[in-house]
Amino acid sequence: MRAAVSLAIDRKSICDKILFGGAEPWAEILNPYNLGYDPTVKPDPFDPEKAKALLAEAGYPQGFAADFNCSVTDKYLAEALQASLAQVGIKLDIKLFEGGAWFDAVKGRKLRGMAFRGSWYDAERHPGADVLDGLSSKALWGYVKIPGVDEALDASMSAKNDQEAAEWGRKISKLVRSDNYRVMLWAFHDSYGMSKKIVEWEPQLGSKPGTRFEYMKIKQ
Repeated sequence: MRAAVSLAIDRKSICDKILFGGAEPWAEILNPYNLGYDPTVKPDPFDPEKAKALLAEAGYPQGFAADFNCSVTDKYLAEALQASLAQVGIKLDIKLFEGGAWFDAVKGRKLRGMAFRGSWYDAERHPGADVLDGLSSKALWGYVKIPGVDEALDASMSAKNDQEAAEWGRKISKLVRSDNYRVMLWAFHDSYGMSKKIVEWEPQLGSKPGTRFEYMKIKQ
């Protein structure tokens, strides 16, 4: 059933028309900066007919209804997903949360149904460290325990070199993708502007603008 959800999402149209080309369809759990990142991992295609067939096979020939939880800032993206999934009979009831209420709901494990969650936003080369907050069931935002992932994350922290860290990164990514617990959607490409006071700054791959200012050179 989770596979059907992924196939029913028109990622490219959402990236092009809703996000105005500021994102690209994504499938890998890791980002290009992480050790173990696999560039051959590609997003599921938009295939509503196959999605319907999988739903029927799972016992939901008419689709199903589910809550979709998100903060008010993500309402426009939730509505895009709602429209895409409705084409195969998946009816989303969007539940909006203000900032503080959203934090309390996630922290208190009160959400049911689907929800948005970022996988990474920083520029840490170690794959386990970068995805820990989003994938570990022990973390604040790690809402669901994925079989084998907690153990792999813990073991990755003992990697003795880059090769071992990369091996753990590939294993963690495969565990999450094969479980289909998380449907990967897109990777954002945020734009940014610089003041004339800044002599040099190249944002680090895998990091959102606004972080990693230690790489910035400013006029004295």
